[in-house]
Amino acid sequence: AAHPARQPLPTNCVFLAINRPARMTNPEIVDHLELTARLLELHDPQDANVFRTRAFQTAAFNLDKSTADLATLPVAELTKLPGVGRGVANFIRELA
Repeated sequence: AAHPARQPLPTNCVFLAINRPARMTNPEIVDHLELTARLLELHDPQDANVFRTRAFQTAAFNLDKSTADLATLPVAELTKLPGVGRGVANFIRELA
């Protein structure tokens, strides 16, 4: 079936605000860190991932109490937070 012709957007339409994804909240970021830690743990518990798993667990625990807006902080600022190393900071930047 043919798609109907698209109508032009009205000139007063705020297109960018509607289609722009919302920034992740701190609880969402912490949930992703916890999920990643669990998945790493399940993947191969005997693997060297034990240190990476611990890094994600520690960061999630510490960031759960953070009042900083994690989604907006650059990597350099994220690494200054307790329990956040460069790898986890880069992960957060990719998420948010």
